[in-house]
Amino acid sequence: MTKKARFINKLNVLSSAEKENLIAFFTKNPVFENHIDWNNRSLKRENFDPVIELSMTSRKNRRNTIKMFNDYKCKIIFHTKELIIVVPLDWYCAKFFNSFNCGGESARWCIGNNHSNSHWNHYMAQGNVFYFLYFFRHHPVFGKKLMVKIDSKGTASFYTQKDRQHSFDLLANFLRDRICGKNE
Repeated sequence: MTKKARFINKLNVLSSAEKENLIAFFTKNPVFENHIDWNNRSLKRENFDPVIELSMTSRKNRRNTIKMFNDYKCKIIFHTKELIIVVPLDWYCAKFFNSFNCGGESARWCIGNNHSNSHWNHYMAQGNVFYFLYFFRHHPVFGKKLMVKIDSKGTASFYTQKDRQHSFDLLANFLRDRICGKNE
């Protein structure tokens, strides 16, 4: 175990999953270690977010994110330098999208529950379709990633990482502007 991994494991304000994800992140991306003040013994999750954000915004990491999605059963339906939109085709992709490895802070969507695919199976049996949007840079309104659910009646709703439902008009206008090439 590296010195950084031992240090992260001693941070009591982090959950076990957050510790594992941070250790994995710095193992994979050691170049970003110098962006953290490792002498600060009271580091919190929020102290790591800007570094993770920085790692995700580079052109190379945009390509890597797209490649990561190719490792999962999903369909990439749209991508620009700002965002990527995918349709997950199985629980493993939903679980990946819920994870720290895909966009910093984990999401809280039950369809990507790390321990059970029961929610995923339930929603699929009801005829729901999900779209995952991943922003390469933190969006001021939407955050890093969000999920859009279209139910069998065609009703759309979207959820932020903290599983808060929001008005679909805001997202629809944003996407229309992106797809039509207008600026925010």
